[in-house]
Amino acid sequence: MGISRQGVRDSIKRGEESLLSYENLFGIQRKLKNYEDFLVEADLKAKLVLKQCKAVAYSNSIAVKAQQLIDFIEENEDLLKD
Repeated sequence: MGISRQGVRDSIKRGEESLLSYENLFGIQRKLKNYEDFLVEADLKAKLVLKQCKAVAYSNSIAVKAQQLIDFIEENEDLLKD
């Protein structure tokens, strides 16, 4: 291909430096981690609400909404995976 091994390595290093620079500028990885943490916490809280609703035979509509939230989070958690 007409490029030396060193030329390939230099291109890769420049690419890595550019990606790190963009990550520092935009914080995409940090934002994704914060979003994932938020969803895990929301899932736990929704499950707690559902459990408490069932324990005291409280409003069925609240239990239904909690279950819908749990289902939504679980159906979409693959969006956070690599």
